[in-house]
Amino acid sequence: MYPSVQAYQSILADVATYTGMLTLVSMVGSRLVFQHLGWGVAATVSPVVMGITGAAFFGCSLLAQAPGLTATTAIAVAAAGTTAGVVTQVSGSGIMEGVWPPAQLGQVLCKHCMCMLSIGC
Repeated sequence: MYPSVQAYQSILADVATYTGMLTLVSMVGSRLVFQHLGWGVAATVSPVVMGITGAAFFGCSLLAQAPGLTATTAIAVAAAGTTAGVVTQVSGSGIMEGVWPPAQLGQVLCKHCMCMLSIGC
């Protein structure tokens, strides 16, 4: 997929950039998620996104190797799998790093419902 070392390094740099941007958005948005949807939703966002995109990655990887596909179709499916893999990596790191530091700051008992994650409960 990457014809040179520079092309591969460019993709890795893009992944790091997208991870940083998603982490920033997650840190800003996590307060709203904790306030309005609760810690349960905040805890399930990352695994659900990673499960969906991970399944797409592995599905595309297996489908690209299926017999009877033309070369063009196999390359398109492999490219879609690569994109799903990048989204999996970015979402896994970005959401986890963005949501859990604010959650750790709020680890005091809430005076309303006695939950541990009291950010705007």
